[in-house]
Amino acid sequence: MASAKRCQRRERRLLNDIRHVASGLVHLIRHRLQAAALQQRISFCQ
Repeated sequence: MASAKRCQRRERRLLNDIRHVASGLVHLIRHRLQAAALQQRISFCQ
């Protein structure tokens, strides 16, 4: 019983890590997309 609980805790920690990495990636991709869109807008205006 105790070992199952410990395993659950490890899974939860792993899920939290994955969620953290995923949110970081989403933030990075969004930033890149915004930068690219801004670059296109600037070159389009000139």
